[in-house]
Amino acid sequence: RRKQPTNTVKAPVEAVEPSLQEDPMELFGQPPSGRPPDTVLYDEGRRSFAFHWRRLLNDDEESQHFFGGLRDSAPWCELTRRDGSVKRATAWYVRAGCACTYTYSSERVGMPREDCDLHVFSNIMEELTERVFQLARPDWGEDTWPNCANLNFYETGAQAVGWHADDESLFMGRDDDCLILSLSLGATREFWLAPNAKGGAATGPPQPDTGAISWVNLEHGDLMTMEGMCQKYYVHCVPSARSAGPRVNVTWRWIREHKRQCPLTAKGGRKGRRRKGKGKGK
Repeated sequence: RRKQPTNTVKAPVEAVEPSLQEDPMELFGQPPSGRPPDTVLYDEGRRSFAFHWRRLLNDDEESQHFFGGLRDSAPWCELTRRDGSVKRATAWYVRAGCACTYTYSSERVGMPREDCDLHVFSNIMEELTERVFQLARPDWGEDTWPNCANLNFYETGAQAVGWHADDESLFMGRDDDCLILSLSLGATREFWLAPNAKGGAATGPPQPDTGAISWVNLEHGDLMTMEGMCQKYYVHCVPSARSAGPRVNVTWRWIREHKRQCPLTAKGGRKGRRRKGKGKGK
């Protein structure tokens, strides 16, 4: 059995980003009412935060409805290693007329084939998005909800994802506050979060500070958030697990800079740095 990392709290780092007092931001993980989540990361110096709702979806029948529905209806695309083994399967979801593709490292996840029936998948995603916001942040109106989601399907515990940051230009997570919501459905898997030893440097592969890993077990119905400048200063991974069953992970985000071929580009979808006073960090 692999030894789990020890959650370690290091001394606060010297501030390299504006504080919440200097540049206010509403944290998703600090709701004004209802059940508060656990705090996984609160790094004011790097303006990086993470929160964990245990069993946000606490009705097993409801959770299984979403798990089975997404497993069976999502337009999954398998990602393989050089030896042909499957790393995991992934799917991409957009709302409101967006046609952007999503690229993770060298792997591009595009829109599904035109002959693929997305009606069931889209309906389940709309239903799930509404339910998550109803339970976690009912004070956020539908006009503030995310406009895209990346889904991953891990069929067995051998399927995993290595250290990385969700810092693609679509989301501008290296330039501004970037909110990510991640829902787990199915088997329990570990989630590891660590400072990037390279600081905010953008070049080369990530270098996790293994002496400062925070980790949580993400169970069926759990919601995890990463907020602020987390994608600039931190990296995360889902390590392999010996005996885990199938798991679906839904990661919601906000596209801020639409790609040139997307119809929304012509409608002002390509935007620069957004940080101008109080906002929701999305």
